[in-house]
Amino acid sequence: MLAKTAEECDDTRVFWPSSPCGGPNDFSDVFHADNRGDMHYWDVWHGGKPFEAYYKITPRFCSEFGYQSFPSLDTISTYAPQSQYNVTAPIMEHHQRNVGGNSKITEMFTRYFRVPEGFGNFVYLSQVQQALAIKTGVEHWRHLQPTCMGTIYWQLNDNWPVCSWASLEYKGKWKLLHYTAKRFYAPTIVSAFVREDSTVEIWLTSDQQISRQANVKIQVIDFAGKILFEEKQKIATPKGGAKLLREYALAKLTANRKLRFC
Repeated sequence: MLAKTAEECDDTRVFWPSSPCGGPNDFSDVFHADNRGDMHYWDVWHGGKPFEAYYKITPRFCSEFGYQSFPSLDTISTYAPQSQYNVTAPIMEHHQRNVGGNSKITEMFTRYFRVPEGFGNFVYLSQVQQALAIKTGVEHWRHLQPTCMGTIYWQLNDNWPVCSWASLEYKGKWKLLHYTAKRFYAPTIVSAFVREDSTVEIWLTSDQQISRQANVKIQVIDFAGKILFEEKQKIATPKGGAKLLREYALAKLTANRKLRFC
């Protein structure tokens, strides 16, 4: 009835009956199919796959995906005394509504970071990790234009103080993800991807419909802030698309694995 009414009122627009959906009146399983319609992709969070799993997915529109983090200590202090500042404390488990969610966050730390010391560092790093997860997916999918033309991460905000997928906490405070989203959703971005053959690709992606002259600076910086590699390039930005700028062997940029984060 809704589809029929929408068509009668405005036959210039497509009625999209659900999300995810393979197309008009297509209710097949597009949670796991990236070749049509809009896709929901949860294998990184619920499936425990590494962030690089995003690179293997080429959706037309990824309308739901996410990764959890803890809210700030300011928010946690509204529901937990300091004696309960432990990820396995009963009150922390209560303010985590996804079964095994806190364990998923902790396990992923061991893949990309060292396990943090102290609860404050644990909370902070969980937000760094969440931002990195969503940044990885969005930047990859944005550079696949025109095959992939959109993303919506889950979720924007919370309806109670809780460990969740949100980028805005219950009272509106920004998590690190929200600050990072301002950058990876900027109209024009430069992003880097490491392929399985250890080749680093540098891409320029733009949603602008006009081309502009841009100065691109590519740097490799160690954990102490020292610049290990630098290259500059002048280039015209693409019109609503993506352009491969450079390819490097990873060993050329940083041969010592202890000095790099990739």
